[in-house]
Amino acid sequence: MTRTQEPSEVAKPAPSLTALVGDAPELSARPISAAGWVQLGVLALLMIAMNAWQFRSMYYKWQEPNWQHGYAIPLFALLMFYLRRHEILSAPRVPTVRAMILGAAIFFVGVTIIVAGYWPFTMRFMSGVGMILAILGLVCYMSGWRILVLTAVPIMFLIFAVPLPDYVYTKISLPLQNFAAAMSAAIMSAVGVQLEHKASAMFVWGLSGLNVLTQEYRPYTLQVEEACSGIRSMMAFLALGVIFAYIETRPVWQRITLVLIIIPVAIFVNVLRVIITVSMFVIDQPKLGEDFMHTFTGLLMLIPAGLIMWGVWWLLKKIYVMEDPEDPGDSGDSGDSGDSDGESGGEVAVSASAGRGATP
Repeated sequence: MTRTQEPSEVAKPAPSLTALVGDAPELSARPISAAGWVQLGVLALLMIAMNAWQFRSMYYKWQEPNWQHGYAIPLFALLMFYLRRHEILSAPRVPTVRAMILGAAIFFVGVTIIVAGYWPFTMRFMSGVGMILAILGLVCYMSGWRILVLTAVPIMFLIFAVPLPDYVYTKISLPLQNFAAAMSAAIMSAVGVQLEHKASAMFVWGLSGLNVLTQEYRPYTLQVEEACSGIRSMMAFLALGVIFAYIETRPVWQRITLVLIIIPVAIFVNVLRVIITVSMFVIDQPKLGEDFMHTFTGLLMLIPAGLIMWGVWWLLKKIYVMEDPEDPGDSGDSGDSGDSDGESGGEVAVSASAGRGATP
C-alpha cells in the first residue's frame, strides 16, 4: 500500500485578478466602444483641467535630483495597464448601484482633498493624493468595482510621482543618513580602518595619515549627505518591485513579501555604497571618492540589489511550487503513480514548511 499525500499540501496556482473579482465563464476581451472612448476622453480632459495647477507644480519639482524619476512613473503605470489589458477588457464593465454610490463617494472625497490641499492647507502632496482618489472614484462609478480592483494598483502607483513635502522628506532621509554613517563606520572599524563618526559625519584617516586635500596630518571630514541617504534608490526599487509584483501571477503574500523586502535591501546596498566611497579616502584617493566612485557606485549598486531581489523571488518560488492547472493527475488518482518519483505529468507537490517535493 502506498501512502498518498494530503491534498491540503498541494500548492494551488494563484488565480488571475479577473478570477478573483469576476465569475465570467470565459475570458474574452471586449473592445471599448466609440462612446466609451469619448467618455474616457472627456473625463481625462476634465481631470487634466481640474489638476493643471498640480501638474505645473510637479513638473518644477521633478527638475530636482530627488524627484527626477517622476517623469517615468506615468509611463510605467501605462505599461502596467498594457500588460494586464486582456484581464481588464475581459471583466464586466457594468457598474451596480452600490458601485456607483461608492465611486461617487470616493470621487467626492478626492475632490475635497484636492481643494483642501490647495487651500487652506497649501499641501501639494495632499492634493496629489486627492487626485489619485478622484481617479479611483471615477473608475468605480463608470465601470464598477471589478474594473476598480483590476486597475487600482496602476492608478495608486502614481503616488510615486507625487513629491513629498520637504520637511517629510528630510524626516525620512535624516535617520537613513545617520544609519548609513553608523553602519559604515562600524563595519570599516571592524576591519581595522581608523575613523570616528558623529551623526552623519565621518572622520576618516588615510593609510598615510596625511590629508592630501589640506596637506596636513589630520583625518578627512566626510558627510553622508541627503543624496546619499538611500531614499532615492529605495523609491526606485519600490516602484520597480510594485510593477513586478503586479504582473507576476503568484500568491498575494509572495508579492507583498517581495515589495516589503525591498526596504532593507535598499538600506543595505546604500551602506555598501558609502563603504566603497569612504574606502577611496582611506587609500588617499579623495578625488575618486568625491567624483567618479560617488557617481559610479550609485549605478553599481543596482547589481547586488537586483541579485538579492532575484534570490528572494527564487526562494519564494521554491518553498511554494504551483502545480500545473492542466495536469490530469490533480484528480488525486494514485493507482498509476505509486512508484513514481514525481517526474511524470509535472505532478509535484510541496509542503510550505518543508519545501520538498513528493508524489501523491
